[in-house]
Amino acid sequence: MKKITIFSFLFFINYFIFSQQRIDIRPNFNLEQPFSHYLSKTSVFFNNNQLNLLPNIGFFVDIHLSDRYIISTGFVGTTIGTSYATQKTLSSQFHVHNSSNLFQIPLQISYLYKKKYLNWGRLFKSLNLEVLGSLNLSLMDRRTDWNAGSFSINNFTPTENTLVLSQSSLSTSLGLGFQFYGEKKPTFRLELFYRQGFQKMLETSINIPSGNAIIVSRGSSIGINLSYPMTIWRENSKRNRFIDTLSKSEIAIYLRPVINLQTNLAYVTQNTTNYENSSDNSNIGFGFFVDYHLSKRWNFSVGFLKNKIATPYFFYNEERQIGREISTNLFQIPIIATLKTNKIYLNMGNFLNNLSINFSGGLSVDFLGEKNNTLIEKSNIYTINNIVKEKQTMKIVNAQNIAALGGVGFQFYGKKNPTLKIELLYKKGFVDILETNVSSEVLGNTFNGTINSKGNGFILNLSYPFKLWEKKKKANQ
Repeated sequence: MKKITIFSFLFFINYFIFSQQRIDIRPNFNLEQPFSHYLSKTSVFFNNNQLNLLPNIGFFVDIHLSDRYIISTGFVGTTIGTSYATQKTLSSQFHVHNSSNLFQIPLQISYLYKKKYLNWGRLFKSLNLEVLGSLNLSLMDRRTDWNAGSFSINNFTPTENTLVLSQSSLSTSLGLGFQFYGEKKPTFRLELFYRQGFQKMLETSINIPSGNAIIVSRGSSIGINLSYPMTIWRENSKRNRFIDTLSKSEIAIYLRPVINLQTNLAYVTQNTTNYENSSDNSNIGFGFFVDYHLSKRWNFSVGFLKNKIATPYFFYNEERQIGREISTNLFQIPIIATLKTNKIYLNMGNFLNNLSINFSGGLSVDFLGEKNNTLIEKSNIYTINNIVKEKQTMKIVNAQNIAALGGVGFQFYGKKNPTLKIELLYKKGFVDILETNVSSEVLGNTFNGTINSKGNGFILNLSYPFKLWEKKKKANQ
């Protein structure tokens, strides 16, 4: 039986690889409404599933097995959460949303139900109506801190506590797809879907003076996807295949000035239930890379980047308020190895004629703008229904750090030379480099918290390479 199973699996893989007619990659933007439901409640004053549309991004890879069937997979960002509200019959009406990132790895099958000719312009010549079904692996963001807390609105004080029942689960989706076509190729794609989770992932307990309730979420939602497919391989078509024309020369050096957007991820280590993790802190920096093209497939890059590093957080008393983060200069020397794929034919102009998707990994040597044990202090006064006096003291724990880097890049090409490059990297530090102690005073009550940072975060680089040197091949090669 085991041999039959292995043979069947290998046969499926063989069929999957060699029977496709076309392969597309689809950057995806989705807008979803997460659902939750009551497990129990002792008050009629509760409503749930308040309108809370949340945007996310991701991508799909579509394998066109035939004119009617498409198998798709990818990585899609979605949202999971619980929401509830009180009815208008209460003296103080309010609604609350608790949410976290939920990452989906779908295995989707699309079936062409009907084709209709539209002739609405260059991008909307025809329409394929498709029926969609998928099985999804859902993974919750482990960095989310579901702290118990309380807040007050007009002397009305509910308390809540969210418990993570499962970090991962399976779900299934059903929907409709609307694939538009231009004169020769697919253009915009619209998908409407409903997703149903199989397993409880979140449980939120709420208590109000008139009763209590328990709300659970399985990661279910209803949503809409908007994407634009780009063909990277087509059977028996030289024009749309992967084309291996990265460069006629194998060895070259490029200088890339970089605009750098970096998000700081910090975490709460000591808490009085009034502080939460936050990633709502991004800074723009500048720098450069020197790229050594060692072969048609491999690059080696060394650079220098200047940005800011901070310890962002949420403080809440009566409603949530982002803390006034304190920051210092961050200097980075990234050392990155890059694997280049074959070019994808785009024909989107002189600067976007081809595209190579790159996979990068390496290290970053970080230096802070201050010495070890340096203290940086900052005081704030702001209002969250009450006056909040806050004092922050940031300590430089380690002025030097080494972090791991990994991610994906998109190198566009003109007819001959590389042009715009976009990189999305994740950075993971190994030791704490910042420690911020926060003291918040509200109506004579003092709250304390400690937030640490290892320099973790997401990095978005936008650059343009300029050729410095090239080793040309000899004529007889």
